[in-house]
Amino acid sequence: MQFFWDFIWQVIDIKIFSQQLKLLFMLSLGAIPGAILRSHIDSILLVNIIGCFALGVLRGLPYSRQRHLIFGVAFCGSLTTFSAWIYQS
Repeated sequence: MQFFWDFIWQVIDIKIFSQQLKLLFMLSLGAIPGAILRSHIDSILLVNIIGCFALGVLRGLPYSRQRHLIFGVAFCGSLTTFSAWIYQS
């Protein structure tokens, strides 16, 4: 698993990527799995509890700012907020 993350960080650090493209790539890297996981759970309450728990655990880990962006904002955001909006629409 560590090899995978090392590869991802090397791809992100390529100088071809502009700063905005790098940010978009990192957000997509976290948001897509969160949305896929959300599609398999029907209960909004359960999704929000899982998202809050995951955000609390991730916040307590000594990760870099980029990994907090990927998992905290993108993954938990797409897992919780969007699910309630789609369900109520």
